[in-house]
Amino acid sequence: MVRKILLTVLFLGFLGILYWQWPIFDSKNRDVQGISTPVIQEITVKTKLDSLQVTQIFYHLNPNGEYRISVPEMINEWSCVKKNGAPCVQKDSKSKSFQPESTGTLKFQFSIKIPHGLSAIHKSNWLMKLENVPVHKTKLEMVDSVFRKGTWVAALALKGFNKQKYIDYYVFEGVGDNPDLYWQDKPLNIISENSQFTIYSENKTKSKFLKLQLPSNAVYTAFIHSSAYLPESTQNMYITNNPLSVETVRKISLTNYFFHKFQKSRKDDWLVDVFLSLYLHIPANTAKGKFVIDELNNHLKSSEIEDLVKLVFEQKFANPNDLDHLLKKISGFKTNFFAMNDGQGTYSLVLFDNRKVRVNGDIKHLQVLRDKDVLLFPLMKTMKSLGYNVTDNHDQSILIKNKQNQFIIFEDQSRFLHNGQNFGVLENPFRNKNGIIYINGKGLYTLFKVKVILLEKEISLSD
Repeated sequence: MVRKILLTVLFLGFLGILYWQWPIFDSKNRDVQGISTPVIQEITVKTKLDSLQVTQIFYHLNPNGEYRISVPEMINEWSCVKKNGAPCVQKDSKSKSFQPESTGTLKFQFSIKIPHGLSAIHKSNWLMKLENVPVHKTKLEMVDSVFRKGTWVAALALKGFNKQKYIDYYVFEGVGDNPDLYWQDKPLNIISENSQFTIYSENKTKSKFLKLQLPSNAVYTAFIHSSAYLPESTQNMYITNNPLSVETVRKISLTNYFFHKFQKSRKDDWLVDVFLSLYLHIPANTAKGKFVIDELNNHLKSSEIEDLVKLVFEQKFANPNDLDHLLKKISGFKTNFFAMNDGQGTYSLVLFDNRKVRVNGDIKHLQVLRDKDVLLFPLMKTMKSLGYNVTDNHDQSILIKNKQNQFIIFEDQSRFLHNGQNFGVLENPFRNKNGIIYINGKGLYTLFKVKVILLEKEISLSD
């Protein structure tokens, strides 16, 4: 009897310890499962007489998730298959969304047609993509039994090459999700390589790129000097008929670096143009790029522009809003300069004073600009806050009036009408900034007898 009681006490004690420890175990288990492992992909390409047979496998996916794929136009037939050869789990037969296997993998098979008799092949955007899922690393294996007299190049570092009796075997690895693929019938030689680029050439030229300095996190680029293909440039491959110079490799590498950082396409390159110009101290090529640089030079010190470029290099990715935040960090003032220029049209750089504006004792929502240490007040909103009726005549004149006074302001002239009489000023107090008319503090007092008092945390206007 005593033995049964003792066993019962021990059993209940064990359950108590288990109950006490289970939340800790369960929490740790959830933490481990919650760790997000970067997605990687492995690609195997086998050559046929008229096509490339491709197997593409994504790893480290959520087994319970659903992933939609983007299929390049050059792929007509493709399939998603499990390890045992069965079709992948799919929401419906017409959907391009698939559920990974329990191992967290998705496997696709497809072919890309190759016209007969080509002397060179260049493929861009030729792989499947998981929509809204970045791929951290790519491993590409080329198994060539057809085009062996030439050379295969991928926009990834070459990790291994083995020429066997019946096949040539290449292994490329690196960061990126859709590296360009290139082949030509004339053999190519590697004349320089490092973690940031590889230079291929039909000639065996002595390397002159050993001292080339690039950003430590530069995007890998494959450079090809070839007579077999027309010049072409993508975000990770540069093909030229001319011998490569150090200056060309530096400029193209930095161009690709900025395209990657700003997540821009080749058609939208004004932002890339701006920072390439600022970093290399070369003229900008695009009209908007030239405008933006002129605005930066007109409103910022050279040291502030250098600080902006340095901060951009510290960002993994950056969009126009991020750049505006960096400008604020440097200048101390808010701006929407890059965001406004990220589209059609050009907009001047304006820096907003951070202080609140108090008008006759009341806080008003007025955005005051700083232009080379001169404060500019939005004319129409400021006068309305002072109790005036304001009308924009849309003929470069603005009517401002109250019971005692009537003004007609001409934004592009150093004169105004006051109660019908013509008056002149020694200097024009008005500025047109991005379609809004501003007036400086001196003009507010001269024309409207408005006093401007500058305090540490606010600006006070009173009439």
